[in-house]
Amino acid sequence: DTLPSREHVRIRTEGGDGESSTFAVHVSLARQCRLLDAVLDNANLQSPSDSTVGDISVAIPDCTSKAVESVLSYLELTTIRIPSIISRPLKGPIEEVTQPWEVEFVRSHGLENGDFSAHAKLLDIMKVADFLVVDSLKDLCCAYVASTVLSCSTQDELMAKLGMARPATDNELSEVYEMYPFL
Repeated sequence: DTLPSREHVRIRTEGGDGESSTFAVHVSLARQCRLLDAVLDNANLQSPSDSTVGDISVAIPDCTSKAVESVLSYLELTTIRIPSIISRPLKGPIEEVTQPWEVEFVRSHGLENGDFSAHAKLLDIMKVADFLVVDSLKDLCCAYVASTVLSCSTQDELMAKLGMARPATDNELSEVYEMYPFL
């Protein structure tokens, strides 16, 4: 339960997949998350001469360990690649407004075998990115969803892509927006 060095912070998952997991995240990656960056800054303000980084622990509620692993993988990629700045509203298909590595990341980490109807992992990644305030990843995932929705020409095609048998009711949509306020 000890961290590899004092230059790591601890991230704990709580409950999304029924299990808790702990991750040791190097400060260089943690600084890419606005939430962790603020926590680190606060720790440095409280004891600037004594490095307490190793004592910092952040719990992420209601998420899967796979989603945290995916977000950390993305952060590692962004140490060697620059994420695209995605405009709103989306100006074209995702393949035209992002780099190929970004589309591949979403497909390989967020979808089961590239099948958009199996998008639960993508929503989990978006939730973790939103919690940790990794805006580039959240924006990428949201743009992927928007691009997929915009590529459908009929309601039936959209429902098939989403794996839905019928349109969602207002109550069902309210629950989705409550769970995923960034949508």
